Amino acid sequence: MQRLWKPVFDMNGDGSFTFSDVGDWFGWWFYYPGDVVVYWIRSAKEIDKVSSNIVGFLETAPPEYGGWLAFLISLIVWVWLFLILVGCKVALEEWYAKLRAKSESMESD
Repeated sequence: MQRLWKPVFDMNGDGSFTFSDVGDWFGWWFYYPGDVVVYWIRSAKEIDKVSSNIVGFLETAPPEYGGWLAFLISLIVWVWLFLILVGCKVALEEWYAKLRAKSESMESD
């Protein structure tokens, strides 16, 4: 499977921009972190030797773009980023609440 590394409007390559291309955009963005790791695995000679031994032992195929390894890595990355954003939101709300309480206490003095 070939990986498009730059986003294009016609993601499925049918020659026209249609609604089905929008769904392919989500898949392209979702799998991007995992596909980068798969690219590193395929391009690193030392890792490739270990990877081929593991692939032989597990009797599976080498990692592919958009495959199960890319899915797992991408899922972990996106969940991790989501949790970071939630944590930032909570931290900003707590900071704003403290700032507001401090401001109100200064006004009452």
